[in-house]
Amino acid sequence: LKEMTRTEKEMESGTVRIGVIPTVAPYILPRLFKQMQKDSPQIELKAFELRTAVIIEQLRKAELDMAILATPLYHEDILEIPLYYEKFLAYISPQDPLYQSSEIEASQMPTKHLWVLKEGHCMRNQIFNFCDGTSDYNGFYEAGSITTLVNIVDANGGYTIIPELHRSLLPREQQDNIREFGESSPVREISLIIRQDYVRQRMVNSLVDAVKAIIPDSMINARLKKFAVKL
Repeated sequence: LKEMTRTEKEMESGTVRIGVIPTVAPYILPRLFKQMQKDSPQIELKAFELRTAVIIEQLRKAELDMAILATPLYHEDILEIPLYYEKFLAYISPQDPLYQSSEIEASQMPTKHLWVLKEGHCMRNQIFNFCDGTSDYNGFYEAGSITTLVNIVDANGGYTIIPELHRSLLPREQQDNIREFGESSPVREISLIIRQDYVRQRMVNSLVDAVKAIIPDSMINARLKKFAVKL
């Protein structure tokens, strides 16, 4: 059994099935496929865009090997490896009073003007954690993607919250609608999570190295910059 485990740890080829939440997938997956093909062509990467609850269920059934999502999760049977920390930004309609501010605080933001993701998205919960309320818009208009939220704000006014990495996907005229938070800027932790019984250490580190290559260095977890992952 020890020999089998040692062999599995050193395995550098094969298939990796990974789940990624929708609010991370657009920024990670396109470049992750390219980076893995460049650095680890012997690994077949199979990625699935899923919500957190579905990812956890599929991990426990061994239908997925690992996942990239927002943490902490507080599940004892799942190992969390923090990858990077991402600030939230406000995307504000020019018609909204908040647009005149060059920098804002979460306490200034009236939730009745807020457009959010539909139920089941972890980012929705994170937004309400720092906005402390519910939106008047929720019962009637809920979006399933950050791009949809941005387009809704453009057409209807109000504002939404977007991850920092979404900024690079916006054209210049839309980037002008972004406002950063002050010193109390809300941040989300994005981690690689794996089952406690997953032992393919080299496969994990190949994926971690690919993520480190595509995420700005200033966002990467400080420990990952110095050490490899040990299972």
